[in-house]
Amino acid sequence: MLSFLTAHDVRRLAFDEKGLNLSHRVWSLVILISLLVPLATGCRPVPLPVLAAGEDVNRLDPAGSEVILWHSFAGPDADALSALVDEFNATNSWHIVVVPQYQGVYPTLRNRLQDALDRGAAPDLVTLYPYHAAAYVSRGAAVTLDAYASNARFGLNDADRGDILPVFLNSDRDPQLGGQLVGFPMERSAMVLYYNADWLKSLGYQDPPLTWPAFKDMCQHASVDENSDGVPETYGYAMVPDAWAFSALVLSRGGTLVSEDARQSRFNSTEGTRAMNILRDIFPFRQAYIAQGRTWDRVDFAKGKTLFTIAPSNELPAYKTAVEQGGLFRWGIAPLPHNTPAPVSIFVGQSWTIFKTTPRRQLAAWLFIRWFTGVNQTRRWAEATTTLPLRASAAQAMSKKDADPNILIALSLLPFGQSEPAVAGWEPAREVLADAMRAVAGGQAPAAALEQAGAKVNPLLK
Repeated sequence: MLSFLTAHDVRRLAFDEKGLNLSHRVWSLVILISLLVPLATGCRPVPLPVLAAGEDVNRLDPAGSEVILWHSFAGPDADALSALVDEFNATNSWHIVVVPQYQGVYPTLRNRLQDALDRGAAPDLVTLYPYHAAAYVSRGAAVTLDAYASNARFGLNDADRGDILPVFLNSDRDPQLGGQLVGFPMERSAMVLYYNADWLKSLGYQDPPLTWPAFKDMCQHASVDENSDGVPETYGYAMVPDAWAFSALVLSRGGTLVSEDARQSRFNSTEGTRAMNILRDIFPFRQAYIAQGRTWDRVDFAKGKTLFTIAPSNELPAYKTAVEQGGLFRWGIAPLPHNTPAPVSIFVGQSWTIFKTTPRRQLAAWLFIRWFTGVNQTRRWAEATTTLPLRASAAQAMSKKDADPNILIALSLLPFGQSEPAVAGWEPAREVLADAMRAVAGGQAPAAALEQAGAKVNPLLK
């Protein structure tokens, strides 16, 4: 009988006898099996509730509606979005017209959105992180999506719910609002370990670390103070202290972030302490350092200053460019070291959020979301932006023989992903978690840092 692949199976199949190259043929089989068998998390698609409001949706006619879409995507990502929007506009039977409008980088988008809400001029559709979507829904500025998603005429059918991976079907459910959908995933990336393969091999290692003790050992050997001035020229790990990295470490140790109702923190636990022990074990010995930000850790990686970074998988193109400009060495990504049966990963990214406008325009916005989530569209968006597809069938289509080995690594994590809490209080909580990482890196005991963080986060989740 088929069962899910363990982390050991995944890593063992991923590398050839030299420990560096991925077997495309094997990986296609790995992904196919892992997406077709019962998922490692034990999750099943939760049936979407049939709400009374769904009857009202049936009476709406979205024909001819205009949908103003605000986003923060630039460059090739914006081009990919525009191409998909153009296709929807040209082919949808309701003659709905979606108008994408770039609003600047994400913080600028949020500022402009608040200004628009203050003026009573909200856009129809905005790409936001789920915790921000939850905040707008809680304030009454945005709407929940259950009435649309569960509608027999306009919603997701059984085939959709069987194909969209459970982690994505459920990622935007707010436990504090009765599990309602505050948004729907647009794009997600997995937090992964970036590693310098040539450097590892020169240190005598064939594979990236499977466990955190192995990670510590590699960091120790990579850190070198060549001129004995007390400041190493090379390090094992460049840490960016943020909620994504914090969550990735805690989940890799088998921990959880919040309670089931998302009103209490759960990271202040034995597993959470063990996660922060990772930092305690390397920072005092100058085997790691705090990078100024995600751009800086990537630059240092490309220069050969650090052996490891932890970053989202959609940064693969940026890492490729940086290495080509700075180092020209072999590198790759891997699941984070872990002591869980499977390589659990935190999935991060933005979601579609529908704001209160008119019933017809809100339905039109949902119909665009549903179309964008289709098999071909989610595959094309994922391929264009190096993000994860929402559907198992799209992932299988992407796991072709000539696929980038790093893309296949990211796809292999699809059955094992978890999401950030989609609750309004998670936004201020995120900076608390980053501060906890800084505190441990600076010498504070992990248990004490987590206790203080929990005391600050719990009131935010109420």
